[in-house]
Amino acid sequence: MLVSESMKNIKDLSVSQKAVIDFMLVEKENLKDMTIQDIAMKTYTSPSTLIRVAKKLGYNGFVELKEAYLKEIEYLHCHINQIDANIPFQSQDNIMDISYKIATLQKETIDDTLSLIDHDTLRRALNLIKTTDMIHFCGVSFSHLLGENFALKMSRIGKKVFISHLEQEYLYSTSLVSKNDMALIVSYSGALPIIKNMVDMYKAKNIPILAITSYGQSYLRSQADVTLTITTKEKMYSKIAGYSNETSIKLLLDILYSCFFALDYDKYLKEKTELSKIVEANKIAPTEILREDD
Repeated sequence: MLVSESMKNIKDLSVSQKAVIDFMLVEKENLKDMTIQDIAMKTYTSPSTLIRVAKKLGYNGFVELKEAYLKEIEYLHCHINQIDANIPFQSQDNIMDISYKIATLQKETIDDTLSLIDHDTLRRALNLIKTTDMIHFCGVSFSHLLGENFALKMSRIGKKVFISHLEQEYLYSTSLVSKNDMALIVSYSGALPIIKNMVDMYKAKNIPILAITSYGQSYLRSQADVTLTITTKEKMYSKIAGYSNETSIKLLLDILYSCFFALDYDKYLKEKTELSKIVEANKIAPTEILREDD
């Protein structure tokens, strides 16, 4: 959940605590140049009240809350897209209008996702994959299907990825986890009951978790060892389809695969090419562009 959403939905606030929340929601980026003392004075409260508000929202202190809130505001303001991710086209649009809008949304999603990746986090994710024997993938619905695609790619260069063919079987799969394995959990909300259960089971076995989830606070993000962030523009239900988050997830999985491939580029390229020659030996290229140069 976004920080702003948490602030709007928080319950059981005192009058002074509500004054702090209301002030922050109104002032937004103006908070950047205000100290905790400034905000306390402007809200007729005290620094201790601000700290209690921060702790109620799950932060260690007010400075941490303020930084997270300002970072979120910057993300949301700097990534205002041309196309609505929830309703990217209207009933009156013709088929070419729809084609253009979906293509534009995909491009915007890719740019947005790339902006959320930083080198050090990606490196830590890659190191996890590199140093573990097997990846245990967990995702629900379309995330599960995208996981199948990722597992297939990784298997063709010799990296083991376990993914249950039935989502309901995820909870049973933890018995197959070994101490040198890792979990890759993909969830847009990061708060589904099955995701919480899987996180708890992996944590109980001291299995490192790489999460792919949306911007903002969630149980999955709070428990993961490394987190890559999905572009966060879609509502949970009121949308035509998950165009944006599915594109973002697939991009991140493709980036993980590609970066892992690059760790031993020549070896993997040679092995994959030789295997493809054997497997696809009977395929006939219908055009010159598809024909291989033997």
